[in-house]
Amino acid sequence: MILVVDNDPAFLGRANAFFTSSNEQVLCARGTDRALELVKDIGSEFEVVLVDLDLDDGNGFDLIPKIRKLDANLPVIAMSGVFSRATLESSKMFGAQEVLHKPISDEWSVMINRLRRRLNTSSKLGV
Repeated sequence: MILVVDNDPAFLGRANAFFTSSNEQVLCARGTDRALELVKDIGSEFEVVLVDLDLDDGNGFDLIPKIRKLDANLPVIAMSGVFSRATLESSKMFGAQEVLHKPISDEWSVMINRLRRRLNTSSKLGV
């Protein structure tokens, strides 16, 4: 299951449609409080969390470490349509494994599948 965190309801609707059309299970959270609540309650069910860096009630740079503190093994991908690729890349210092630039594209599915393969390989190797 994928958790998408963003403050824009229209974007969350597009993300939901995009992932469900690819037969993915997805939950959407509008803001940091809801995202943290979901990670606390059902974090073990998430394969990956996509976090927008520009949120109304905080920012992804603050949210990512909080998610990582709740579940250090939960992969987090930073995303933004506002910040530059360089700024997105700097989110890795806060715990993001990967970065995606908005708008949604096929690159998103490719990135998530690549992350899944990497995690499956690591867990099989005992890493």
